[in-house]
Amino acid sequence: MRLSKIIEAVREVLQAPDSTHWDDKQIVQHINRHIASLARRMAEVDEGYLNASLVLPKTAARKVKADVWDYTLPPWVERITEVRRSGSPTDPTGVARDAVVPVVGKLGSNGWTTQGRSLRLVTSLDPIDLEVGVAKTPAALTKGTLPTPAQLPASPAGAYLRLDADTSADALVYPHETLADSYINAIVEITGQNARSGQLRTVIGSTHFQNEAGTLYTVLQLDSAWTVAPQAGDTYELRSEIPEQHMQLVVLLTAHSLWATRGQYEQQKAVTQLLSEEMSAFMRHITPRQVQQPYYLRHTILPPASTLMRGEDSYNTLWK
Repeated sequence: MRLSKIIEAVREVLQAPDSTHWDDKQIVQHINRHIASLARRMAEVDEGYLNASLVLPKTAARKVKADVWDYTLPPWVERITEVRRSGSPTDPTGVARDAVVPVVGKLGSNGWTTQGRSLRLVTSLDPIDLEVGVAKTPAALTKGTLPTPAQLPASPAGAYLRLDADTSADALVYPHETLADSYINAIVEITGQNARSGQLRTVIGSTHFQNEAGTLYTVLQLDSAWTVAPQAGDTYELRSEIPEQHMQLVVLLTAHSLWATRGQYEQQKAVTQLLSEEMSAFMRHITPRQVQQPYYLRHTILPPASTLMRGEDSYNTLWK
């Protein structure tokens, strides 16, 4: 669901069709906060939700001691799912593979761990290039009107979008992100009544503070070129990264928190049951994303026996 539709749904629940009690800026602040909170719950169940790749070059490593290096992580990293060494040699079959870097054990070993806002690498005397899989916090939803598409990279052709100025009237109500690549995974839609509307693309990178004659812009790199290139004056919106079937939960959470700002506890109480049901449905839905076959863990450290003992069953032998 795109941002304007979410705001419209929230106002319908609030029975507040205009900004007399809550303006769009207040509503969007609460929408973004609840989307981030639900995304965190999804990542806790399965890091495969809202995941992204992050490159940490060895040149960015900060030496802590002889064999310990810290790589600073962007604030939008929710958690780390995997760390690989870039440019590792080919495996015995001749296929180039990136070697997995293990997690540092409690008894100490080479590998990686987290240290505050950093990934800490315990390794040889030299740092290495890393490719890190992370669960990412969704970008704040925004919308606006496209400016002149100047200073966009030529390659890949047509796979970029420049948001309106960071100081535009829309950006003051629906603020832009300001960190490099903070829009990764965002879903952008061209809206408006023209032949270019209805196009959706996923963001794979973003740069910020593009300076043109003293005006700052944010540029999004997209997963593919536009079918019909957007033009200055077209409108755009971001869509929520929470599954569409659970947007009612976002709407109810937003309305519930907005009522709290006015002390309207009776209205909060009226939606408590529905809010509970929507949250339960959401939690049931966010099971691990990739379940292709039964997965069992043995309840014993003993090796599987050829003959099943009393109390055992055949499923206990299906372990990994």
